[in-house]
Amino acid sequence: MHSQNIVHRDIKLENILLDDKNNAKIIDFGFSIITQPLQKLKIFCGTPNYMAPEIVAQKSYCGFQVDVWALDEEPKSLAKSPILDEFIDSIEKQSISLVYLPGKGFKVYKYQETVAPGNQIITINKNIINEIITEENISRIISISLMSNDPLGQFYQYLCQFYIPALKDKSSEDINRILEELKVQLDSSINGIGDSDDIDENNVRGIYKPIDEFDFWVKIQTNSSQIQLQKKSGKINEFFGQIDSYWRDLKKIEFSKIQEVVEKTIHIIDKVWNMDSGYNGYNENRMIKLIEVFQISLVQRFQVEFKIEDVWDLNQIQNKIKLIEGQKFLKSFLEKIKYLVSVKWKQGRKWTSQAFNNQIIEGNIIRISEVIQIRDFYEQLSKIENLNVDYQNIFQQFKSINCLNNQVVQDEQWQQMKQTYKEQIKVNIFFMLFIINKQKKKQELINHVQSFLKRIFSNIKGKQNNQEILDMFQKWSIFFNIEEIKIVLSTERNQIINCLINIVEKIKLSFSQKNKQNFEFSNQINDIIWAYSLNQKLHSIMAIGSCFNDINNQFNKSCEQQISIILQMVKLFQVQKK
Repeated sequence: MHSQNIVHRDIKLENILLDDKNNAKIIDFGFSIITQPLQKLKIFCGTPNYMAPEIVAQKSYCGFQVDVWALDEEPKSLAKSPILDEFIDSIEKQSISLVYLPGKGFKVYKYQETVAPGNQIITINKNIINEIITEENISRIISISLMSNDPLGQFYQYLCQFYIPALKDKSSEDINRILEELKVQLDSSINGIGDSDDIDENNVRGIYKPIDEFDFWVKIQTNSSQIQLQKKSGKINEFFGQIDSYWRDLKKIEFSKIQEVVEKTIHIIDKVWNMDSGYNGYNENRMIKLIEVFQISLVQRFQVEFKIEDVWDLNQIQNKIKLIEGQKFLKSFLEKIKYLVSVKWKQGRKWTSQAFNNQIIEGNIIRISEVIQIRDFYEQLSKIENLNVDYQNIFQQFKSINCLNNQVVQDEQWQQMKQTYKEQIKVNIFFMLFIINKQKKKQELINHVQSFLKRIFSNIKGKQNNQEILDMFQKWSIFFNIEEIKIVLSTERNQIINCLINIVEKIKLSFSQKNKQNFEFSNQINDIIWAYSLNQKLHSIMAIGSCFNDINNQFNKSCEQQISIILQMVKLFQVQKK
């Protein structure tokens, strides 16, 4: 429900029902609303006994948070409810728990029943003391799972995608041990559902990490009585065994070695998908899920490498190198997977699914580029002498959050911060340089800025790599249309425009030379990735070109035309290979 940005606002006992399989279902959406994660709501609604304090105080509130508050009130409400009087006495009420039992859903149990042999339980904790993750309150977020058909799966995915990257900043020292124990409980619960689910290849609910899939096939090979399935699982285990040690604990792999892990993993994924037809093929839904958890694990490995303050520490050049390395292995995984599912797997054994969900990894790739760009500009400003602007304050907002966390709430904050940053840069720095600062003559200030930017352009001339040139232009693109810069740096602006046009011409020439023979690609993965990279460069050039109000429209038309040609050739290649 929350994943669809729907807030209920009237969660209470009467609105939670169980279906014939004891799955909890929420009803009565009369007060519900579609909202955004950071949007504050003001409508006073709900049931008093379940209202969060901010609603009672008639303050603006976050709908997602008040829903969770209401869920935390459920065990208390049950304990006070006369419904239980005929089943347990008042003393026993003090020890009741709302628990999840595999295959049985959420139920009210007395303590003695919950610890019965064979019961794998997770209790919803109603004692929340603060927002810091500790041993005492870590199970709070399990209450969210009441909204899901797969509560364990939803909880663990949420834990992986948000809490684990944030642990080093927000948790107690023992939290990792607690999480590992919880993971064991979750795995045990899932694996204890029943034999039919254990060997069902269509059931992907138990895959939260790559090693879950590896262990699944080991279990199949060990326990299955079907000879064909044993052979298939044996072959799959032969492949997965080659990368098992990497993904068993990715944190132990050196950051600089992750790219090698990606290369080997892509190779193994391809082998598994294209197994001999006699093995009846690898389930496509499982492959989609496996690719998804590979993405999540790679993003987590990237995020845990950095502390919040590391990103903005200009004295540690190694941090910037790691940012670039991390982006490289994320891009590499994404591009190679796209090639497999859109090109290579369209021949032989056909991949029939549409594009899978790339948002997690794509969002992080974009975020890293933005962080590097802003960080580089921050570094450049720190080198300018006599810059009478408190530029440190402009960048302070970025230092206050985990800027590498690409979750929905964080992303909303990041977008707002970027907009504020652009406005402050334009107003504070250049306005103060050219208008407010009375200590120097205006011409001296203009000369200073001109000299500084010319040094940058001079450095650009020595770079042979088109991508480096584009990256440098993008860092400074927000200044290209400021009137003072347009006036005093018209020569440099013209040089930039000419440079962009030359890069486009080089891309055209490079593409046409490599495809002389009827524009036919070879069947090598590098050729397709190369074509996609040209496409991305052209999009970057158009983004930079959009910063020039006076640029010729023919320039953008030329870029768009070349993009169209490249994409048509990629499609033609795919058709030819079919």
